[in-house]
Amino acid sequence: MKWIKAAIDVETRGMSLTSGLAFFIGVPVIVAFLVSWNNTLVSNEVNFLTSLGFWIGLDFIIWVSYIVSTGASYWLLRRWQPSLLWVLLGGQAISLIVFTWPSRVYLIWGLDVGRMAPIHYSDVTVGLTGDYLLQLFYGTLPAAAIWFSTNLFYKHIMKVPRYHYGEWQPQLNTEKGPLGVSMTPAFLKRLPDQVKGDIVALKAEDHYVRVYTDKGDSLIHYRFKDALADISSLPGVQTHRSYWVEQSAITSLESDGQSSQLTLRTGLKVPVSRTYLNEVKRLVAKLPL
Repeated sequence: MKWIKAAIDVETRGMSLTSGLAFFIGVPVIVAFLVSWNNTLVSNEVNFLTSLGFWIGLDFIIWVSYIVSTGASYWLLRRWQPSLLWVLLGGQAISLIVFTWPSRVYLIWGLDVGRMAPIHYSDVTVGLTGDYLLQLFYGTLPAAAIWFSTNLFYKHIMKVPRYHYGEWQPQLNTEKGPLGVSMTPAFLKRLPDQVKGDIVALKAEDHYVRVYTDKGDSLIHYRFKDALADISSLPGVQTHRSYWVEQSAITSLESDGQSSQLTLRTGLKVPVSRTYLNEVKRLVAKLPL
């Protein structure tokens, strides 16, 4: 089962729970909603909910086919380690040849059940003929455009390493602040002077954030998500929905099969939830502990 874990790692590397849900579920659902609104490619007699249900099913078939096909392209091309664009193009080719069949079956089912599927698809004989592949290519262009643009957006805007070969580290801003770390977070100004120092960890407590430094800790009125945005350029990792730790503060990762926790150089114990465990393990594996 190691290859399954490796494939999942490639797909989810660098993603938080929110960005992962947005990528794997949010995008196809949003697209389905938009195309269902005007009964795109379905009968005008079909109500919105039926059209939406039909499109959600079709979009997820297409989205999953792109995930599987591009993953296959990633592994087949690993010897040459090409750029993301070439991996996506390879996935598109595999998807056109292999994964047209489930889409085809679903479209025929839609046509038979409620005459929802576009008629012109049902009139084409399935096979690797030039006419069929050409029509299929043009029919999948919108989905391909969404798949390509989403992956490129995640890579270049959100800095998520989509289908990245080799090791990956978050891109850090090298500009130094007064504490000798990248981009001193604004909330440090709210800390009492006696605890100001290098950040070790953050903890969300309702509408407050407890800031742990190498000199102590203090509770400040600050939103946790704003604090995470302030430290986005610092080398660290979110371990739990309520915790973030600075990577150089980590001394060990312990797990008993039921729960996991990090021990920091200050002696602080920080829980690691299953959502963030794989990302934490990848980080810890690279640290000189």
